[in-house]
Amino acid sequence: MDLDGAVSFLEVPPASLAIDEAELARRRPPAEVTKALRQRYAVVAGRVTPVFVPLWRIVLGRAKGAGFRVVLIDAITGQGVDWA
Repeated sequence: MDLDGAVSFLEVPPASLAIDEAELARRRPPAEVTKALRQRYAVVAGRVTPVFVPLWRIVLGRAKGAGFRVVLIDAITGQGVDWA
């Protein structure tokens, strides 16, 4: 999911991806993700939690409780996940 228009995606089959376990271990901690979201958007992340590796469930909220949105993002590819 490209929240700020700064990335592009290349669709490839999952089996063709080389997963680097060390790289996964270096992923950003939830506090850093929350801080980055606050710096880029007028939202407050109520919580950022790994649902299962490598999927992130992010709750985005507007200032003063005006509303919220939940997004699921593949933590490796950055693609949004839609299971609706």
